[in-house]
Order: sequence, then C-alpha cells, then structure tokens
Amino acid sequence: MLTSAQHLPHALRDAWTEERGVPVLNYYAATETGPLAWECLEDANRGRFHVLTPDVWLEPDGDEVVVTRLRPSVLPLLRYRPGDTGTVRRDACACGFHGWTLTGFGGRGACAFHTPSGRAVDAWSLAWVFKHHPLRAFRLTQVALERFTLELSGAPADSVAALCERLTAALRNLGWTSPVVEARGAGGLAPAAKPLPFRCELPLPG
Repeated sequence: MLTSAQHLPHALRDAWTEERGVPVLNYYAATETGPLAWECLEDANRGRFHVLTPDVWLEPDGDEVVVTRLRPSVLPLLRYRPGDTGTVRRDACACGFHGWTLTGFGGRGACAFHTPSGRAVDAWSLAWVFKHHPLRAFRLTQVALERFTLELSGAPADSVAALCERLTAALRNLGWTSPVVEARGAGGLAPAAKPLPFRCELPLPG
C-alpha cells in the first residue's frame, strides 16, 4: 500500500499494516518533482526517508529541502524549495539501503485545528477541498475557535466564494458549528517556496 501527500501518523501506519496484512510504504513527493524519497520500513528508523537517486538530487547538510530534478523532462527544475524541512546525509541503513537519507523531515507540516468542544482535528483532512479549485498556493489559518483566514495565490476571483463555501461545509462536517472563513490575498505567501498550507494560531493547551 502506497501513501503520500500528507502527514501519516505512525499509529495510523501500524493500524493499516495490522488490519490489511500488507506493508505501508510512505513516500515523499512534490507535484513539481515527482517522488523524492520513501520512509524506511524498519521500526527503529521511522521518520528516515531514503532518497530516490539518481532521479533526484537533494542538497545535503542544510535544514531545508532543496531539490534538483534529474528525471528527463521538458523543463529543468534546479534547486527548487518545496517548503519542507529536513537534513540530507549519506547513510548506511539497517534495512540494507546505502545512500542519501533525509532525516528530521518536517513534511508538509502536521497541523491540528481545534473545534469549540476542544477536539483536535488533522488539518490535512481538508486538503481534498482545494483539489477542486484552480490555484497556485494557499494557506488556511485557524485564528479563533470558529474563525479561519484563507490566503490564496493564483485563484480566479470568481472561484473564491465557492471555495469558501465548500470549506465552511467541510468544517461543519468535522465538528465546527458556526465556522467563518475569511478569504484574503496572497500578500503573506512567500514566492520562493510553498507556504505551509495549514497553520493554527490558537495557544497550545495547558
């Protein structure tokens, strides 16, 4: 079983493996580059992603992922920053892999939103809503228990209202009673890298 595109909690990976009786291969990819690395299946090495060289090159020793695509393509992609954190080093893994490994991977930023009842909801469960709308980048931020701000880049003006309506409906289905989604421009989105698409500004519990 292959999984990608969003944060995969280890408990969920274990549950799938036990229930289905097959290994779950979690891989790291970007739309612009294709697959970049896969997460080691050894229990002791969870969170370590082995790089798919020679198809891609991830620059070593930094604290941010910087990738050059080496697969044949119409357009070259050099030193692209997908907005993820992690460090690449050469490694000999207990699983038998010898090569470059991505550690300390921050992924697309695991993020939890909080309902008025106090329940934590994985923000990535809203990602499907955005796949139905043309845009370059987005960031959805929870600023209060029932209030969210939505920053958009490259979204046609006539599609914004429909996107906010779908998000509001999805939030209601997840447990919010009166969610308000306020759309804004893309002023806060860094042009050089993908922004973290989900963010919560509520104070941490406790």
